[in-house]
Amino acid sequence: MKQFIITASNDFKLIFRDPSLRTFLFMPVLILLVVCFLCPYLKETYPEVAPYIIYIVIMSCTQASTMYGFIYSIVFLDERDTEVSKMYGILPISKSGFLLNRLLAPYLLSTITTFIILMLQPLYSLTALGTFVFAALFGLLAPILALAVGALANNKIEGMTWFKGLNLVVSLPLAAFFLPDYKYAFSFIPTFWAYTGMHHFIMNEGYLLFLAVGFVFTLLTLGFLVRFFIKRHFV
Repeated sequence: MKQFIITASNDFKLIFRDPSLRTFLFMPVLILLVVCFLCPYLKETYPEVAPYIIYIVIMSCTQASTMYGFIYSIVFLDERDTEVSKMYGILPISKSGFLLNRLLAPYLLSTITTFIILMLQPLYSLTALGTFVFAALFGLLAPILALAVGALANNKIEGMTWFKGLNLVVSLPLAAFFLPDYKYAFSFIPTFWAYTGMHHFIMNEGYLLFLAVGFVFTLLTLGFLVRFFIKRHFV
């Protein structure tokens, strides 16, 4: 716990030195305002929009995670630019253990933020336990995006491009709700299972299978990215 606190504290010092990254930290507040105030207004004022509000709520589950994931990807890229990552690579500790310790902060922040947004939204009555489990699943998207962007990009400008592309990919399974005959064509994207399970959860339908597959698929993706990131970052 002590090591986690020290690591998270150092990372947040880096984040708050960059004005653009500080701005991203307040994006979850904007998401909360949209879900808690704009969505109910749209539902009451424009009945034709009401059936689609659920998809905005589902999509909001990933947005906090993508923001924290982007912030940490920029931290990783900054370390590579300044060659600090090479120093981390020679430390007498497990690289995977060190990396997972650093990714715990964005994961916890994403999970807690998503949980708060879902519990405060006034549109649907959700159980606290189910909401927390889904928040924990969606929260994994933060370390996944941080690792993916940090490993694939060579600099911050490339990082922004990769982030936009990957953010589009993780949002793509929302199209499955509008193309039910082809919905499983999106099943190779981990968020498909999370989105589908969340939809069933909100509608009080069976969701455990989608939840379980979502965790397995997402954790396998995270494991692959950890190995890929280590080979790319600590050299």
